[in-house]
Amino acid sequence: MDIKQLRYFIATAKYLNMTVAAKNLYIAQPALSRQIIDLEGYLGVTLFIRDKRGLKLTRAGMELLSAAKEIVAKSDEAIERVKLAGAGLKGDLKIGYVGTSDKIFLPKLLRTFRKKHPDVGLSLEYANSEALNDALNSGELDVVFTFTVGIENITDLSWEKIYTESFALIVSEDHPLAKEKKVQITDLSNELFILLSRTEAPQLFDYILKLCASGGFYPKNVSHPHFDTVLLQVEANLGITVLSRHGKAFASPSLRFIDIEHTVENIDLVMAWKTNNTNPCIPLFLIELQELLKASNFEEVLSFGKNV
Repeated sequence: MDIKQLRYFIATAKYLNMTVAAKNLYIAQPALSRQIIDLEGYLGVTLFIRDKRGLKLTRAGMELLSAAKEIVAKSDEAIERVKLAGAGLKGDLKIGYVGTSDKIFLPKLLRTFRKKHPDVGLSLEYANSEALNDALNSGELDVVFTFTVGIENITDLSWEKIYTESFALIVSEDHPLAKEKKVQITDLSNELFILLSRTEAPQLFDYILKLCASGGFYPKNVSHPHFDTVLLQVEANLGITVLSRHGKAFASPSLRFIDIEHTVENIDLVMAWKTNNTNPCIPLFLIELQELLKASNFEEVLSFGKNV
């Protein structure tokens, strides 16, 4: 007994006429009769009473009809779920992100994706770039929003650039440099740097060291694991820091963001995924990201915090 035989049986029970049922099934009447006879033989029961007036379901036939409808419905549902999963319209997507992306564009991207693909479960994990890269490489995460520093060590990797990270000097409004539009890195050689710890932000920490090295000095620094603590101490004029310009979205208005003249390499924020990851939700998520990047207001979002 198979699903095809059950479908043939259901149609025959509906019309109680082999000729009409065969026509609606788009098969020859003798082929339908053979399928019903084979089904009766398999079950060892008579499903239809046959006479000159047509067909009539036996008690066994009525019992099978109820079960057959349920079996076929569940089969159709399972097939639909499989097709949806294969197309990425149903499933799960595990996403990792660094702190920069969570307020700039990620909420809008997730909102848009969920609206179009409500049956895809989304799980989010916040971590530093180093941890995200490890999780991506091991397959614990499907996609990550991370920086290009370090991902060159991951094999079979694809990524989509979102923007080039722009870093700024951040000082208190009472700092002597607060009214400057741009500074040289050498202007900061005697300053105390208050930095996010290397454990929390390894790429940023190393970037600042390279930045200072390009000016011929090693920064005097204290580090903290919390972004808010760094900004609080800078706001109190206990030191300076260097952070992403996008930090202005959640910084105190008494802080000043100042351009730095520098020569070290750029750092890009990207969405990265393993090329051999077969999760069909990834291409759909990428399409939504690309649509967001094309949006006319996206550049305005990314320019937040720039001097005007």
